[in-house]
Amino acid sequence: MGTVHITLYDNDRKNVANFACTTQFGNSLQDAASRISLPSNINREQYVCILADEQAREKEICKWIPYEEHSMKRYKDESRWSAGHSPCPPSECNNMDRSPSEALTWFLDFTYMYEFANIRGLDNWVKVGLHLAFCTMLVLVLILVLTKCLIPLACFSLSVSFKKKKGAKR
Repeated sequence: MGTVHITLYDNDRKNVANFACTTQFGNSLQDAASRISLPSNINREQYVCILADEQAREKEICKWIPYEEHSMKRYKDESRWSAGHSPCPPSECNNMDRSPSEALTWFLDFTYMYEFANIRGLDNWVKVGLHLAFCTMLVLVLILVLTKCLIPLACFSLSVSFKKKKGAKR
């Protein structure tokens, strides 16, 4: 029970590792199993070495393990969220009390535009919608300012008649 370092080799000389990982086993006997997905190049017998966390290299256990391929079990609830504890403190993760500067940073992040065809997730689609609404409002405000403020001000300063007066003769 705890953290172990696993290394796979082609031979018992341990020159070059084919695969290495660190995994954590559960704290009870029923959790004492772990699944490790191996890359496709691991397709034959391997010399496997296991070392418990914070142990001396001499305590490493190595053994030839035959390669066996089995299909994975599919669980009914695999698509649901699972309850658990996050490694980050609640003040940093999943906190609903965000500051305005964090919201502004989120809003001004345009990285999704680099791969517009690959937008995934509700978060990015909300951001796209907000950006489109913001740009539309910005264009409307710009048109309003130009037609109601800047153009009449320029005409007045240049002494150009902006509107025709009624009854004026030509």
